Amino acid sequence: MKKSFILLILLISTVSIYCAGIHKLQPPNTPTYVNQRQSYHPKAMEHFIDGSIGELQNDYKTALLEFTEALLYDSSSATIYNKVAEGYIRLKKLDSAQKILLSTIRRFPDDIESYRMLAVIYYSQHEMNKAEQCYEKIIELDPEDVEARYSLVTLYLTVDQDLKAAEEYEEIIQLGYGTPEMRLKVGNIYLENKLFDKSEKIFTEFFRDFPDDERSYLAKAKLYLVKQDTASAIDWYQQGIKKDLSFEICLEELRDLYIHQKKLDKAILLLKQVIAQDVSKIENYLRLGELYYQQGDTSSAIEEFKHVVDLFPDDFRAYFSLGSLYYQRNLTESAEQFLKKSINLNNDFPRGWMLLGFLYLRNQRLDDAENHFKKAVGLFPDDSNINFFFGSVLNQRGKSEDAVPYLEKCLQIDQNSSMPWVLWR
Repeated sequence: MKKSFILLILLISTVSIYCAGIHKLQPPNTPTYVNQRQSYHPKAMEHFIDGSIGELQNDYKTALLEFTEALLYDSSSATIYNKVAEGYIRLKKLDSAQKILLSTIRRFPDDIESYRMLAVIYYSQHEMNKAEQCYEKIIELDPEDVEARYSLVTLYLTVDQDLKAAEEYEEIIQLGYGTPEMRLKVGNIYLENKLFDKSEKIFTEFFRDFPDDERSYLAKAKLYLVKQDTASAIDWYQQGIKKDLSFEICLEELRDLYIHQKKLDKAILLLKQVIAQDVSKIENYLRLGELYYQQGDTSSAIEEFKHVVDLFPDDFRAYFSLGSLYYQRNLTESAEQFLKKSINLNNDFPRGWMLLGFLYLRNQRLDDAENHFKKAVGLFPDDSNINFFFGSVLNQRGKSEDAVPYLEKCLQIDQNSSMPWVLWR
């Protein structure tokens, strides 16, 4: 009983504020608009309370009826109008809500919440120009309404007006609500539109404020890459790596840039420097082995992958790389040894199963190939290649009827692809 009484007092207090039309607190030196009307109709308050209770009970039809009744007794409160509109929205009667809100705006041209609800309705109906006008009116009434500015950003991005979105982001940043991600987003929008001066200004300010953030270096490097100034981009990547060797994206993008430029020696030297500083990451060793292979230095690649196996004996990737290299060099015994180890460490790796199966087929070990692909198709029943090769092996062994379901399934899985190359021939 006591709780119900307290709730009633709170509701009456809320309605008193709403019906009296009291505005939100204003910051110092901001003009204050005083509602001269100090009283409210008791019947309006009664219906408003009943409507609020209906809302709390999710009885939106009753709530709408009560708010409409309240409006009959007190038409001087924008809050009641808005509650009626909100009721129509809850009941999915958007046309009625829109008419009420337009009427509210005519009567209360400075009521921000009416414009906000109306904007949402326009947005849902894809009337973007009208929604934009509502948000712009809100910002005209309250330039610090960040919610309206965020809504404008969403609208602009929806209609592919990214430059307008960037300008709105900048306003939000100026108001003190920006995030580092937002600042980078603005810079990238300008960059995509080739507004290099604006983009550089944003990225330079970001670097000034966040010198320990890897994204500062990546943003500057990206800027120069778009401007086709590769030397400056490389310099920013190098600055990032010098700042912190844990900046993995700087490392990867610089490495890839060197590879694209066919400067494999520089990419290899870069990885060696990183490994010397941090011996804990297997990925760097694996990439180094791959670079040796790309360089045509298969022997160094094999030595590097053996080194990885010694350092990380429980990781399947180096075993698979070794197995692949030995397979290519037709060193069957070593290839089989490392491919089997790779599969044992990671049973859920189709490429390992495929390559070991190819090795059996290339060496005419059809019994081993059949047993191997039978296990593989059980593990990967929806892999078109494994179905194809299992069917092919069965067909070679004179089991044509057994082969048909697997070959048909291969076609069903990937009807538009060409048949895989028969690698063992």
